[in-house]
Amino acid sequence: MKKKVVKIIKSRGREAADTTGERRQNANILKQGVSGEEQQLPFVKEFKEGDIIEKYTVISKLGEGSYGAVYKVEREKEKYYALKIAHSVKKSKDIEKEASILKLATEQKTKLNHLCKYIDSGTYDEHYAYVVMSLVGKDLCNVCGENGEFSKGTALIVAKQTLIALKELHNLAK
Repeated sequence: MKKKVVKIIKSRGREAADTTGERRQNANILKQGVSGEEQQLPFVKEFKEGDIIEKYTVISKLGEGSYGAVYKVEREKEKYYALKIAHSVKKSKDIEKEASILKLATEQKTKLNHLCKYIDSGTYDEHYAYVVMSLVGKDLCNVCGENGEFSKGTALIVAKQTLIALKELHNLAK
């Protein structure tokens, strides 16, 4: 007896369709490890200048991605960091993983030129994980040209730096 193989095709609006044409809401969101009560929690609030996230004062928003938002924060006078906070409880698991990897890299005291240095991590409002890391240069959105695209030269530099960062990550496991 042949097994039926179903390929999941991701599409906009967090919907997915399998090859039989059935549509399923939230098919690309895994709900493992998150209780029903946690699934009902709203996304974390949008922070603005002067807001406090645990012991960090928000200076400005640096960007936003699929896992959460990144803010420039200040801990002590003139000590600035990047704080990434999860949008939701589900995404908190991913932020916690990122924090543990950065912490491991920082504790090994290996010279890592392409990874941020771990500073701190914790939980905001009992549900939303955050990680604090060294503040680095421009984000990729700021490097794009007016049309939102990289030049070929910039694309090559970004690709090279990404591959070096991956190599650094893999070397941590050795």
